[in-house]
Amino acid sequence: MSKSIPLTIQGKTYQVKTDQDPAQLQMFADLVNKKMKEISNSTSVQSTMDIAILTMLNMAKDLYESEKGKEGFKNNLEEMLDRSLEKIQKEIEPNSPQGNCDN
Repeated sequence: MSKSIPLTIQGKTYQVKTDQDPAQLQMFADLVNKKMKEISNSTSVQSTMDIAILTMLNMAKDLYESEKGKEGFKNNLEEMLDRSLEKIQKEIEPNSPQGNCDN
């Protein structure tokens, strides 16, 4: 069931119709406000629309870097697991004629 949630971004209130948790949406709005304020304070741009565009670009870059970091972590983890498995197999193979471990 959709609810209409008021969210204020840069002094303007928007009625957002959603099924999402209002607290989570408020957290998103707070993040957008924080980022827009950072951009506004670090540039001479005055237009709210331009600040919003710069904010979206910065947030997209942050998301991309986060996803890229996760992918790098996943690849590193897979490589570590592969190396560990190879070491374990080398240890097991000389001790077991069938190449398996029966305990």
